[in-house]
Amino acid sequence: MVLDIDGFLHTERLPHIWCPGCGIGTVTGAFLRAVVDLGLKRENTVVVSGIGCSSRATGYLDVGTVHAIHGRALAFATGIKMARPEFDVVVFTGDGDGAAIGGNHLIHACRRNIDVTCILLNNQVYGMTGGQLSPTMELGDRATTAPYGQVEPPFDLCRLAEAAGASFVARGTAAQIRPLEKMIKQGIEHPGFAFIEALVPCPTEYGKRNPPAKVVDMLDDELTRSVSKARAAQLSPDELADKIVTGVLHRDTRAPEFQRAYAVLAARAQAEAAELTVRGGEAGVGDKAATAPARAGAVARDFLEVRFSGSGGQGVILMGVILAMAGTRDHRFVVQTQSYGPEARGGYSRSDVIISDRPIDYPELERAHVLVTLSQESASEYVRMMHADGILIYDSENVTEPPLLKGASFGIPFTRLAMEETGRRQTANVLALGAVARITGVVSVDSLRKAVMGMAPAGTEEVNSKALDRGLALDPTEWRRSGA
Repeated sequence: MVLDIDGFLHTERLPHIWCPGCGIGTVTGAFLRAVVDLGLKRENTVVVSGIGCSSRATGYLDVGTVHAIHGRALAFATGIKMARPEFDVVVFTGDGDGAAIGGNHLIHACRRNIDVTCILLNNQVYGMTGGQLSPTMELGDRATTAPYGQVEPPFDLCRLAEAAGASFVARGTAAQIRPLEKMIKQGIEHPGFAFIEALVPCPTEYGKRNPPAKVVDMLDDELTRSVSKARAAQLSPDELADKIVTGVLHRDTRAPEFQRAYAVLAARAQAEAAELTVRGGEAGVGDKAATAPARAGAVARDFLEVRFSGSGGQGVILMGVILAMAGTRDHRFVVQTQSYGPEARGGYSRSDVIISDRPIDYPELERAHVLVTLSQESASEYVRMMHADGILIYDSENVTEPPLLKGASFGIPFTRLAMEETGRRQTANVLALGAVARITGVVSVDSLRKAVMGMAPAGTEEVNSKALDRGLALDPTEWRRSGA
């Protein structure tokens, strides 16, 4: 039966750039036939690739495509599948992109068992960048970086994928393309992470250094050496030494798929959030906080960008993590990112949090509506990233020369208040979090308290609770400074 694959191709970009005899185009054709035969929809199909010869396939496929960065195709695919579970997500990667720089992403994608299909095209060499050895090159084979022969044992990627947790593992070759096409179809239909290794010839970079050099001979060699899983079970280790075991090598339909497990967790979190006090129902937060002097200008509770900053060791990263956890408890959209100082106990650090009532399109903070800073150095550095009418909340014990701003500014001696309340300087960050909630109303008190207690080390719950209460009890009008 002839299948119409032109609807899934950018035919205007043909002929393709792959070398004559390369097996990547052959496997790409097998994938397209599987897509058409399965009845997949263009608008619901996404192919993600990284960097390398095999990753150029996305340039010719007329579906949703992402040409990602080197080694990170599976990370991009995981994000896409989590955001749009209804999509059929497939990854095209190579033995360098997927098993060398991307090897860590591969094992964790297998471990999660997320419903993504990974087609790894293995030509045992870095074909696009000059013929360097890859993690799958056989012992004794030559490459530009192994002119006297490879001495590192190669990965068996199918065994690696199965051991890491992939619930569908298969191997095929370009010399037996119809069975490989069937494996790709089975992988796409499988409800879990499907790993399909496709052995493809590279006559250009691999073939010119290793026999057999001609592509027909390379395909004949694949065909001659290939044995089925059932046949392999009958061979001795010596007989199996140079064989290629093909077919579906592992399939487990009982293994929990990541999205389903995540959905159970999300439902539990939503049920817990439903039990919380409605946002704004507690003193100092929500609607009541809207009457505070700070609730002017750039601050809007439906979308708020907050940056915590300070020196290494002041717990700045933890502040962002806690606020983000509180935001999720309030059942809101949250993103948290961070940057450590140049030293563990010095330099300035930051932790950014975006909390929104709508989906967040871009995860990086662009302009802070609220800047919370615990050190002079970080105040001077990050004030440039604030909205013109944003809110500055700073530790007046450490920030002796606060920048003058058009918006509201609050100088509060967090460190001194923490010492007075708990006897510990280390609780200044929790006290500051209470002040942020009091001034901005960004999260509910109940959610913030649960987040603080969830992160408090054993034995520190009482002092952290005291610090939080002290921050929540602050009167913003007492600490407000005049604008510029």
